[in-house]
Amino acid sequence: MTKEQIVDLLAENELAIKQLYEFYAKTFPKEAVFWLDIANDEKDHAMALLSLKEKVDDIYVYFDEERFTPEAILSTKNYINERIKYVIENKINFLTALSVARDVENSLIERNYFKVFESDTPKIKNVLKKLEKETLEHRTRVENRFEEEKDQ
Repeated sequence: MTKEQIVDLLAENELAIKQLYEFYAKTFPKEAVFWLDIANDEKDHAMALLSLKEKVDDIYVYFDEERFTPEAILSTKNYINERIKYVIENKINFLTALSVARDVENSLIERNYFKVFESDTPKIKNVLKKLEKETLEHRTRVENRFEEEKDQ
């Protein structure tokens, strides 16, 4: 698999997460703003990753192939697609949706998906930092809502 294909795969994963959160917004209309806000960030993440694709050439962006396996991202993407299918076919509660979102965001962080790239270019470094920062923020927001819901 080429570096460009792996970047595409990472972007597709972000778009799958966006789609999951959009389904949650439809499923929980009172919480639509919460889900759609995060879904919009996921779309931005995908676009940011795609913007890096043409720069992944070891000059502007170094791609660390040792830290990443396509199987890992495919596994996450398959999990997300299974959750989307489940939401379509079954009734779920808000706590379950938050739990799945928490698992997804934790997976991105624990697997260090965005640390597969390195760059000395300030603009690209800022894109990578933003992706990581927003993913951490998503996890915190989802975690906080999960704790609030769990306590009710």
